[in-house]
Amino acid sequence: MSSRRVRGKKTRSASVAISEQNQIPKIQQQKKVEERSIMWDNILPKPVGDGRIKDNVPIPETRLLPENFLYADEKKPNLSLLRNHLSREGLLHPDCAKRIITEATNILKQEPNMIEGQAPVIIVGDLHGQFYDMLTIFDVRPPENEENTFIFLGDYVDRGSFSTEIILYLCACKINYPHRFFLLRGNHESRIMSENMTFASEFTRKYQSNELLELVYTLFDSFPIAVRVGTKELGDFLCCHGGISPDMTNICDYNSINRFIEPPNNGPLSDILWADPLDEPPEEDLDSESAENWLDIDFIENTSRMTSFLFGAKSLIPFLETNNLTCVVRAHQVMEEGYKLHYFLQDVDVPPCITVFSAPNYCDMYHNKGSFMRLEPDSICFEQFDAVDHPTYLPNMQDGISFSIEALMDQLVEVVSELILITKYTTDGPKEKEEDAQLECKIKEMMKKNSEKDPTYKRLAKIRKEFMENKEKNDRLFKRALEFDKFNESKPT
Repeated sequence: MSSRRVRGKKTRSASVAISEQNQIPKIQQQKKVEERSIMWDNILPKPVGDGRIKDNVPIPETRLLPENFLYADEKKPNLSLLRNHLSREGLLHPDCAKRIITEATNILKQEPNMIEGQAPVIIVGDLHGQFYDMLTIFDVRPPENEENTFIFLGDYVDRGSFSTEIILYLCACKINYPHRFFLLRGNHESRIMSENMTFASEFTRKYQSNELLELVYTLFDSFPIAVRVGTKELGDFLCCHGGISPDMTNICDYNSINRFIEPPNNGPLSDILWADPLDEPPEEDLDSESAENWLDIDFIENTSRMTSFLFGAKSLIPFLETNNLTCVVRAHQVMEEGYKLHYFLQDVDVPPCITVFSAPNYCDMYHNKGSFMRLEPDSICFEQFDAVDHPTYLPNMQDGISFSIEALMDQLVEVVSELILITKYTTDGPKEKEEDAQLECKIKEMMKKNSEKDPTYKRLAKIRKEFMENKEKNDRLFKRALEFDKFNESKPT
């Protein structure tokens, strides 16, 4: 774990000072998980027999955590028990999951679209189903500590395989600490994104309940969309998921938005969830004329996302001045260092826009760091962290047999066809040769039909091939992964 600090009242050249903190060993994190597991094992008897060769790997939890255990001592869920259970891939009893989701939704519904807060706060960016990496944040900034107030910028779901666990755990945190946990909506917290990406299929596979999934969608609709955070010396900061909108330049109007809906394709709600800052060009490529032209951009179409806008300096700086803000803090984009300071060619101490991204080694392929931002009354500090090990899930959460069956059948067909073709060299006479030729044509036609029968056949085969490659030998660069993200992160139509 390392931290980078930005302090006010300094020149831009000295605005980022780096100080190192002790790295949290992964062995120590694993030890914590094992220690927490003792509590749950003492409550219910352990499953009988496992017979695995590697007994140092925690056994996946097969028992459903019942409501009367999670809410045993008080009216709020036991966070330590829940964390331990989810860490071991355990599921909740449906009634227990329903209660957590419903109680959190009822609390969120009472909050305004834009919440008012004061520093110090901890700001967390995209998590995208990386539950075990989220726990790293809570290891260094425990939820139980009354000094820790959290603002989550959204995108809890999709991509990673543990979106369900993140939703349930954060809901439990909201129930326990409603005034210290603020959960904002991201662009992935919607029906269209969940159903076109991975969350809906993940949740349905784990809980097999459309009723529960609909409750989660109602939860998504209840998330607020922004937090205004005041500081003693740095001014006010606006926290949201994506960015600003050309249709709503005064944040006093944010509370007039109807957020309890599926986000539309355009308009203020869509922009707050989907907009991106315009990339700042390299200084060596800028002369005075090109810099002036770049600074004259307000909003341009966001072609990579196929929705919303890219906002430039001409729109962002007046937006900050109109609303008496210092900076917009947002998430929504993967960053190699886990955060990015967008200065927009401004000579200022605090950049007009900051991006925070909290999913390290995003999608198990980016090799980026994760970070969270500590906004203090007089300073900004970024704490970076690396990815930790997590249980492996096959693509689309397939089981081993269904994942392998297509490849196995392909191999069987190939072996049988080879055996049949070999026999033609042992036959005599033109009649046998003609029959062999006809049989060979039939086999080739059958194999062709098999490959064309399913339109996703080739895509699944490619995914399977990539998945089976040795990850240690896979040397994808961050920029290539970023291009993959741009292709994959557009809004479904």
